[in-house]
Amino acid sequence: MRVLHLSWEFPPRIIGGIASHVFDLSRALARRGLEVHVMTCNIPGARKFENIDGVNVNRFEAYATGDSFLGWALRMQKNMEINSSDLISGTGGFDIIHAHDWLSSVAGIGMKQVYRKPLITTMHSTEYGRRTGIHNDLQASINEIEGWIVYESWRVITCSYYMRRHVAWCFHTSENRISVIPNGVDVTKFSFNFNYWEVRNRFAHESEKIILFVGRLVPEKGLDTLINALPAILANGVNAKLVVVGEGPQKEMYQGIANNYGLHEKVFFAGHIDDWTLRVLYRVADVTVVPSKFEPFGIVALEAMAAHCPLVTTTTGGLNEIVDDGGTGLKVPTDDPNALAGAIVRIVRDIGFKNYVVENAYRKCLWNFNWDKIAEWTNGVYDAVLNEYANSTWKPSA
Repeated sequence: MRVLHLSWEFPPRIIGGIASHVFDLSRALARRGLEVHVMTCNIPGARKFENIDGVNVNRFEAYATGDSFLGWALRMQKNMEINSSDLISGTGGFDIIHAHDWLSSVAGIGMKQVYRKPLITTMHSTEYGRRTGIHNDLQASINEIEGWIVYESWRVITCSYYMRRHVAWCFHTSENRISVIPNGVDVTKFSFNFNYWEVRNRFAHESEKIILFVGRLVPEKGLDTLINALPAILANGVNAKLVVVGEGPQKEMYQGIANNYGLHEKVFFAGHIDDWTLRVLYRVADVTVVPSKFEPFGIVALEAMAAHCPLVTTTTGGLNEIVDDGGTGLKVPTDDPNALAGAIVRIVRDIGFKNYVVENAYRKCLWNFNWDKIAEWTNGVYDAVLNEYANSTWKPSA
């Protein structure tokens, strides 16, 4: 089977969680014997073509950012479609076109119509969910494009049952058209030797407990709730340092919240860090907190679990399906700083409980979130779609 994945991000171009998802999934599919190609945007220093663990990675020249993000996104996808067509001319075509989110949707729909092959789309998130509604013309345009690709796809994949319900509701489609396949995590990435104190002392004093937040600095990730919980954590006698990994448009606002509490020395905004340093941070942190208000899945939670780092999350979205409260971590309601503070204090103080949830979480990663299993389930969706397609009188119109 030959599969073409369309994704605007792929390592070393990493904007959000899609890059790591496509990277790990495509390699796992290649291990199963599929011929996998990825078409993605270029990034300075990256090769135009390379084979990574059996995956054929093709990078095309994206347009420079123009006057609007939407305009750039549509022009970028036109280039994605043109370069995918050139690839088909050189390789003989694909059995499945697999698009990832709206930033590859227009290209995916175009490829489907021209080459008359079934289109599968993984909806990693939605504009409605990210913004808690549709509030302006840009968001309405993105929402409309998302609805278009859901309609055009033979099958939609979501990473959680929560997202399946959400996508079906958002775009007025049947849940029967949507397959649930979770994200995965490679636990071996977190197994290595390093100098514990040398790394830890870069981020906090040795007397401070490290509370780790990883994510884009946008409203749906809930960093404001975590900063608002910090005074209560300190008041409970826990000498803590909040380490914030990530960038985003709300950074100054979050820095302002910390400064208003007089906590500028207790919140360290680390910005973007390299992958190795992030993996080490999971290993040295005393707790990872995912305080999201909207979370389709929660890859940060999986990474913490794989790194043997105790976890506190909210009950929203896919997090509710990943974390077993009291079993593999602790869960609290969204937007509740007091509950969040209480959970963090408990997990850093109760060493026995901490070790219990950490071991349970690691075992759950091994069994439930293994990339080879996820590739097997994805391959099953491909097989089912190809079988349905072969026996259907419907074919994409030109």
